[in-house]
Parts: sequence; C-alpha cells; structure tokens
Amino acid sequence: MNCRGINKFTGAVAVLCVGFAGMCAAADEASAKPAEKPAISAPAAVATVDNLKAAYLTSSAAKQQYIAFAAKARAEGYKSVEVLFHATIVSQGVMIKKYAVAIRKLNGTVPDFKEGALPAVKSTKENLEAALAADIGEKNTRYVDFAKQAEAEKNTGAMYAFKGAVAAETEYAKFFKQALAELDGWKAEGKTFAVCEVCSFLVMGPPPATCPVCSAPKDKFTVIK
Repeated sequence: MNCRGINKFTGAVAVLCVGFAGMCAAADEASAKPAEKPAISAPAAVATVDNLKAAYLTSSAAKQQYIAFAAKARAEGYKSVEVLFHATIVSQGVMIKKYAVAIRKLNGTVPDFKEGALPAVKSTKENLEAALAADIGEKNTRYVDFAKQAEAEKNTGAMYAFKGAVAAETEYAKFFKQALAELDGWKAEGKTFAVCEVCSFLVMGPPPATCPVCSAPKDKFTVIK
C-alpha cells in the first residue's frame, strides 16, 4: 500500500473513533439523567348513563324506605307525618320513571331493583332524622354533580331529571326539619301535599298554578292527604 492509501486508511479510522466517542458520551449523558416517570392518565368520568342507573337504584331504595317509615308513623299516630312520607313516595316514583326514560334514550338497560329486607325502622322521630340526613347528602354530593355532568354532555333529559331531584330533595329536607321541630303538632290530620307528575317537585298545601321548577300546569300535580 502506498503512503497515500495509508493516509486515507488512518483518516477513516480517526473519523470512526471520533464518532464512537461521541456515541459513548451521549450514552453516558443519558444514563446520568433520572428515568422519566410514565405519564398517569386521569381516570375517566363516570358516564351519565351510569349516574342515571345509580340514581334509579337510590330512588328505588328510598321509596321502599319511605313506605316503611309511613307505616311506622301511622302506627305511632303521626297522621301528618304519614302523609308527608306518602308524598315523598309519590315524588320518588316520578323520579324513578324519569331515570328509566333517560337510561333507555342512551340505549342503556334499566337496572333490576330487587326489594331486600326492610330497612331499619325506628321511632318516627329517628326515621325523620335518618331521612333528613340522607336527603341532604344526596342533594349536596350526588345529584348536583350528576346534573352538571349531564349538562356538560348536553344530555338535557338527564340534566332535568337530576335538577328536578335536587329541587325535590331540597323540599323533603325542609319538611322533615319542620316535622321534627313541631313533631307533636304533626300527629293531627290536616296537612296536605302536592307532587308534580312531570319533575317530582312537591309543595305543602294545594298545588300552585304552575310548577316553580318545570312550569307544569296545576292539573299535573297529584294531591296527597
């Protein structure tokens, strides 16, 4: 091999060495860096159809509980408390129907509610306290969030069902508090309630000219007395 060939060969070797050294330096730099943690994706929001199913089962259980509470109020002679619980039974029935309609519109299957053992039934005073605690919890922590999600998804049917439930539960709480504060006075007959068949809202006394929640006319109210 002549000198020119040797020079070409040694030059190529030098280039390879420089390139290899660069690769090693890059590898050392990469190994010195802390390993990056894999990205954690946020959990997916529960679908509105699942919220509807949860509300359907909750209302079905509440209806069963109110039936037991109404029977206890009757046994203890609290006639107006019995009427109040009957009003909540009718109101929950409206909610259950609305949830079922909204579930079917989303191509969902309405859950099968199987009546189990009767819920814990205590004195009428304790039953009112238990009902009040449950209604405040549902209104504040469940149905409000369900309504917001349905609204964000532009599901108006589900949104109105949940908003109607919030309005109705608010009235339940108001009347349960009133009954607890004046329990002896609720032994007598005379109190009546009216339930909107469209949105489940209830009022004490005769039905209004229009529902304050859904604007349904007076003839869409069921009177319980």
